[in-house]
Amino acid sequence: MVIGVFLVGLMVAGIAVQYARWSIEGENIIYRRLFRNKTIPLSELAGFGQVIVVVVVIPFVHVDLYDRELKLIARLPVSLKDWPEAEARLAARLRYVVNDGSPALPKRRFVDTPKKKHVL
Repeated sequence: MVIGVFLVGLMVAGIAVQYARWSIEGENIIYRRLFRNKTIPLSELAGFGQVIVVVVVIPFVHVDLYDRELKLIARLPVSLKDWPEAEARLAARLRYVVNDGSPALPKRRFVDTPKKKHVL
């Protein structure tokens, strides 16, 4: 019984991952998921960044959306072949964000913001 429930849950999770998609419609980003949709107004966003996660030699690309305080708003999946188009559409409206730190201790900044000098 427990194995059956686990396998059904795994099946629903797999369908949900395949169903996730997003688009820019007017002044909003619509993030469609299996059970609900999320609308993100572009006016609330200040920047975006790229995250590549490699799992068993397969790269998965995501777009991170940030507000003005560089707080993560959403992480949206993008196929590797669609990344240049997504980057071009987002770059027309938002600034690019880079992480000078690590995943555990991020130090995010906008690309046009100079790095802070470390004084000893």
